[in-house]
Amino acid sequence: MHLAFLVNQHVTRPYADLARALEAKGHAVFWLSPSRRWSRWLGAGGWLGERVLSLPDLAPAWRAMPLAAARHALAPLDAASGLSIANVILMDRALRRRSSAVAYGFLAVAAEAIGRFLVEHDIRVCFGEATWAWEILTWMVCRSLGRQCLAFTTVRVPPDRFAFFDSATHQVIEHRAIESSDRAWAAEFIAAYRARRDPTERAAPMPAALRVRRHWFEELCLALAHPRLGRDDMTIAPLRARVGNRLRLAANAAMLRWSPPFESAATRPSDQRFVLFCLHHQPEASIDVVAALHSDQAHAVERLARLLPASHELWVKEHAPWLGDRSRRWLARLARLPGVRLVDPAESSLALMRRADLVVSPSGTVAYEAALLGIPAATLATLYFSRLMVAQGDPLSWNLAAILDRPRDPDDGRPAQFLAWLHAQSFAGCPDRLAGAAMAGRADEANLTSVLAGFDVILGWVARQLPAAAA
Repeated sequence: MHLAFLVNQHVTRPYADLARALEAKGHAVFWLSPSRRWSRWLGAGGWLGERVLSLPDLAPAWRAMPLAAARHALAPLDAASGLSIANVILMDRALRRRSSAVAYGFLAVAAEAIGRFLVEHDIRVCFGEATWAWEILTWMVCRSLGRQCLAFTTVRVPPDRFAFFDSATHQVIEHRAIESSDRAWAAEFIAAYRARRDPTERAAPMPAALRVRRHWFEELCLALAHPRLGRDDMTIAPLRARVGNRLRLAANAAMLRWSPPFESAATRPSDQRFVLFCLHHQPEASIDVVAALHSDQAHAVERLARLLPASHELWVKEHAPWLGDRSRRWLARLARLPGVRLVDPAESSLALMRRADLVVSPSGTVAYEAALLGIPAATLATLYFSRLMVAQGDPLSWNLAAILDRPRDPDDGRPAQFLAWLHAQSFAGCPDRLAGAAMAGRADEANLTSVLAGFDVILGWVARQLPAAAA
């Protein structure tokens, strides 16, 4: 089968390991690249010429395209996918800063080139993330051509299994029926999961204000020594903006440690009923793409606070590992809303969940974990675990009074049924771990073998979706 990987700077090296292993099995691998840097890297690895579509090479065409012509060219994708191009642009942290003429022109030219590339090379499935606009665009083009565009990543709980997802909708691909072994695994897992003790009985230390990443130095060297490699890459901001953003995050984190706006557990009434809202790290695809319509988290918190009955407060918990995403002023503004408290990020999320009447997250794992524990949970986006939620989407559509007075029933059977289904659709292994191993220059052969076993199954599923002549 002919397949393509979507180049992303954090996962291209492990994708290359997967690609070589897949080619050894007889598949033909192609690449879609938004970057001259990674196109050159792929060429050095043996993928030359027609195997790589390098989007920066199209820059003269998208710069010359009139805005009206770009809108007209993209309109059919709007209708076929259910996503608007305007929303796709706003999902992208880099493209949204460009002018409308550049953003629409880039996507129009890229869509035509990607469609032609897939058809000319008979590419039946693309694999990649749905973080950047061009990646979501590729999903839209695949959808219009009747082809698959899949992401592969952890199912979150359990963390040692992964699944293939329809990339933009983040829905798990269902490829087989549930068997008795899946049900047995689910029953054992849910019992152990609920019996676990809280691992964070004491407050965890806050992370350092400036957490230096290994790849920052490499980025700096490339930007200074080879500026041409970053030209026309629509997934990176200018070097000055990247440095400024990292210094801003460090300043925010330092200020929050020096003058924290958070309340300690000792200052809160022990019998107060509350809804727990856990903030997302941002920017990140899980909120900017999956929960795009609710990606303004300050607005989401205020809206929920407006809807709560007087019997309840809204407790907001910052994302501890990413302290500094939001400034002290941003958080203090939330704390001034009626009925809103800022919880100390070092507090145990598990302990707070067990006390809450409802756990809310735009699209985060915390809502999934709460539901597995039998705690009412809701998300603002539709996800693969939404069947476990008591509500989803816009809080205006929720019957909050009924939800908050709903008796808990941790043994209603839904978590075990869901986990059995998820076990059937997922595979042992951790693709996310391959990236860390590749960047550290160490082998992860056992994990790679497990991931490849999942690819064997899903490529068989893709082949079954094709018309008989194409398959």
